[in-house]
Amino acid sequence: RTIARLWQDAVSAPRERPAYLVEDGEDWREVSWGQADELVRAYANGLLARGVGKGDAFALLARNSLEWALLDFALARIGAVGIPIYANSSAKDVGYLLAHSEAVGIVCEDEDQLAKVQALAGELPALRHVLTLADLPALETEGRTHADESPSALDEASAGIDEEDLYTIIYTSGTTGPPKGCMLSH
Repeated sequence: RTIARLWQDAVSAPRERPAYLVEDGEDWREVSWGQADELVRAYANGLLARGVGKGDAFALLARNSLEWALLDFALARIGAVGIPIYANSSAKDVGYLLAHSEAVGIVCEDEDQLAKVQALAGELPALRHVLTLADLPALETEGRTHADESPSALDEASAGIDEEDLYTIIYTSGTTGPPKGCMLSH
């Protein structure tokens, strides 16, 4: 069993309740399992189109959100390794985690988070993909195009993931020295 397979099983199960409730001003907006899976598939295919794949470390520098969760599942679907980074991390800490994990990409919540990455861009040679949440519609469009051109690519990527493959690296706060990476497999 892998996170990718668990997601696919969750999506294929008959459900009447929504997958997510998202705060939308004064109200809550329902996101169905089908809508969530459509975005996961689009993001995953978009990442594949950009050359991100199994074993590639890819960071998320944002507070909890629906986009964060769906990106994490998209990374799992292609076998990439998620690197969550605390949104309140300093630029120095962000740079350390990106360098230590050899991250090839990152999605930042906003321009403030992006500035932390841009301040260190010259020190991160592996970092090829720098996005913000505002860039996700473009990634989604790329993913849909990629899925049309290579309809089996995502399923093939998911099928290539093994339970022992690395799923995520969760870094400690670093209160007793540099953060340590806890490596979790599928």
